Parts: sequence; structure tokens; C-alpha cells
Amino acid sequence: MKGVFIAFDQAHKDAVINTLNRLNCRGFSFIEQMQGRGSKTGEPHYGTHA
Repeated sequence: MKGVFIAFDQAHKDAVINTLNRLNCRGFSFIEQMQGRGSKTGEPHYGTHA
């Protein structure tokens, strides 16, 4: 079994799913909304595109 993690902007969702389909990658999971914050500096951007 192999695993691949693909992180991308939500604007590219359709293109990523189409590519997975074209490459016959049938099994995958999609996390609709990911939230977090940086490790040391900066403001958290919970629920935004940043």
C-alpha cells in the first residue's frame, strides 16, 4: 500500500480530481476544510483562503 498527500488551493479541486480520474486513481479521500496556524509568527487564518 502506498500513500500520497496532495495539498492544493481549493480553486484547483476540479483539476486535481480530473487528473486523479485520468490516472485511474480510484481511491482517495478529500478533506473539505483544513484549519491550522503557523508555528512561531503570524496571525492564524482560520477558515480563510490564506
